[in-house]
Amino acid sequence: MAFAALLFSLVSGAWAMTAIPKNSVGPQQIAKNAVGSSELAPDAVGSKDLSANAVLSKNISDGAVGQAQLGNQAVGALNLQQAAVTQAAMGADSVGAAQLRAQAVTQEAMANDSVGAAQLESAAVAQANMQANSIGAAQLQAASIAQAKMQAGAVGAAQLQSDAVTKSKLAPDATSSLYVHTEPNRAITSDTLLGTLTLPAGNYLVTASARGVNTSTTLVTRLECWLAGGGTLIDYAKVRLQENSSSNSLIFAKVPLDAGLSLASAGTVTMNCTSIDGTSIDLSDIHLMALRVAEIIPQ
Repeated sequence: MAFAALLFSLVSGAWAMTAIPKNSVGPQQIAKNAVGSSELAPDAVGSKDLSANAVLSKNISDGAVGQAQLGNQAVGALNLQQAAVTQAAMGADSVGAAQLRAQAVTQEAMANDSVGAAQLESAAVAQANMQANSIGAAQLQAASIAQAKMQAGAVGAAQLQSDAVTKSKLAPDATSSLYVHTEPNRAITSDTLLGTLTLPAGNYLVTASARGVNTSTTLVTRLECWLAGGGTLIDYAKVRLQENSSSNSLIFAKVPLDAGLSLASAGTVTMNCTSIDGTSIDLSDIHLMALRVAEIIPQ
């Protein structure tokens, strides 16, 4: 009798699996809450299986959605709550142009200080991704605007609110600064430091100049000047100065210096001049300048 019962259960189970035709089970045949996560195979649910607006915030567990879960242009303005995007929610280089729909980023969707340089890939910001007036001063961290992060023509007047861009918001490579030292007129007879500029890391065009006159009425001498950046000689010039027969017929010579300089860290630029044989030379119009530029391109 027990054997007969066992045989019946095996046969009925086999019949049940083979007797249900393919695609015969629909929503009406499945009891409420019958299908849970344990009944779904990995990767069983794709975008084609979800109806519009099927996924609600209550369906998503904390930390479930990362960059790998979002397709290109998956997030638009309508999908973001006000101030939904915070810096803590975005990893470094997490947002690129491919992840953003046109006009996807509105000011309301971004918390204050939510976008820093680390959150943007190179050339990630395109004008098509930003709505008019989407960027104000509150949305920009200090030094967050760098040239490498923006595509050509990415930001137009329509994208910026009035007074949105202040100097503190600009990265060092996004603006130019001119550092200047002017030295009073002076006489030299030997190696003399005429000027020093203390510069932050960056790329610079360094220029300097001085006018010299030989005060001797009998001796010919030579004026030599040089520039040093970070302790390294970057330019050198010399000029021969004839003797002057009288103070009414002084012969001046101008010594120009210039060089490109890249500083990996903060450093100094110095200008020195000397009289090669100790003869007194009067110097005037002594200037040392460094113009910060975005990059130096050797050609």
